[in-house]
Amino acid sequence: MAHSIPLVSSQFAHTKVADSASIPGGDGSDIQATCFSSRRSVRRIQPRGLMHSYDIHCHKAKSRFTRFMTSLFSLGRVRYRNIKVNMGDGQGMVKVAVNITKLGKQYKLEPTQREALLRTKTADERTKVLAGILEQKIRTERALVESAKPMKNESSADWTSRVLRDHAIYAGNNYCQQCITLELSPDQAGYYHDLQKAIAKRLPQESHRPTIDLTIKGSKVQAQGAKFSLGVLGGVGPISDSVIVQQTFENLTPEQAEHVQVNVFSCPPPRTKSEMAKSLADYGLNMQRFSSRKELGAYVVASNTAHVNLNMLKEAMGFGDRMHNMVAEVAGQIQRDNPEGVLVLGTSMAYSKDMYPKQLQIMGVKPVRVQPAGKQEDLQKIIDRTKRAGNDSEREKLYQFAVKQIDEYKKQSGEKVSHVLLGCTELPMALGEEGMRKLEKDTGVKIVDTEAVFARAYATMLRNKSGDLKGMGRLL
Repeated sequence: MAHSIPLVSSQFAHTKVADSASIPGGDGSDIQATCFSSRRSVRRIQPRGLMHSYDIHCHKAKSRFTRFMTSLFSLGRVRYRNIKVNMGDGQGMVKVAVNITKLGKQYKLEPTQREALLRTKTADERTKVLAGILEQKIRTERALVESAKPMKNESSADWTSRVLRDHAIYAGNNYCQQCITLELSPDQAGYYHDLQKAIAKRLPQESHRPTIDLTIKGSKVQAQGAKFSLGVLGGVGPISDSVIVQQTFENLTPEQAEHVQVNVFSCPPPRTKSEMAKSLADYGLNMQRFSSRKELGAYVVASNTAHVNLNMLKEAMGFGDRMHNMVAEVAGQIQRDNPEGVLVLGTSMAYSKDMYPKQLQIMGVKPVRVQPAGKQEDLQKIIDRTKRAGNDSEREKLYQFAVKQIDEYKKQSGEKVSHVLLGCTELPMALGEEGMRKLEKDTGVKIVDTEAVFARAYATMLRNKSGDLKGMGRLL
């Protein structure tokens, strides 16, 4: 669940402005536009269109509208531009720009609700109607979270179908940055995996998938609270995220699982230029919303490649020192195994940044890169197809790719590859258990399954009730 964000003078929520001519009484005389950029001062900008703007005076935190605004920020559901909350010395001011069309589309308002907003003539009327509509929306969202919990004896397949139906997730649509809030118990972690597979089947393009804000909470946490909660940032490979989460709980005993809480935030980033223009701001806000959850004792990223942006996540997105470097942990595990040469397989972005090779070299381990460089494109295609299919349909292609790389390296250098690092969390899924065993048997290498290493590290943190990984031991 999201948590309250203090209201300060520079706090904003986001959406476009409205055509004030479409609202009775909107003659354009009250056009105003303000914009806020994180960690920068407020600045004026030219309005992109007419909007209806008005002031509301609040008396401390007792105003109905202030409570309503607090609830919206708390739930993280506001996506309006030009809402400014300024709590002064006991009296504050709220500036609101109402976009009736955007509001109706985003929150799926009933025709009667849209008409009620259009009929208002004064700021006070609009405030009252808007607050009433969105307060009802908040109650509906909370009820939806409760109703989305699996019912007694409800199968994973039935639950998945119900969640998709209730949240209107249909094939062919784009749900980038649309958030679904869910809660499961530890023994239901597999339900989340089935849900992500079903979403991928309907929406093959990763960036079109919705954001899943999932809390997995043990029964003892419900009664006593969590001594330690782990935040898992995903979305760069949502199915792989769900595999790691499921494996994390498989590495805990049932008794241990009942005392822990994991908050998974699977937020697929926008990819194309048009998606970034439309959704990048919302993506940043979602990241900051997740990073601001004070009850989370540590954060981890359920993706290898996303570690390329680790410093940006720590600094610009607010995760700070609570964010762990899992790439360094994987490299440390390999170092303890005394390898001769480590073939690094991963995404093209990680390849271009030399992500794992640099980390391995720091630890005195010899990395073996994909050669020639053009072959990296073939590996990326295997990863992309695996993301879409969500299974091991690419097993044979990946197996042949790895065998050829191992053989070529030995021919050219005369040296041996002792380990194959599956440095993208889709690659263990692509090979599957059978493929990994076959590759190890046929080539004599040791497979480094980063999904498994991540999951065991997360389980260690939860058992230790801290971000401390001491006692994790050798996992390869």
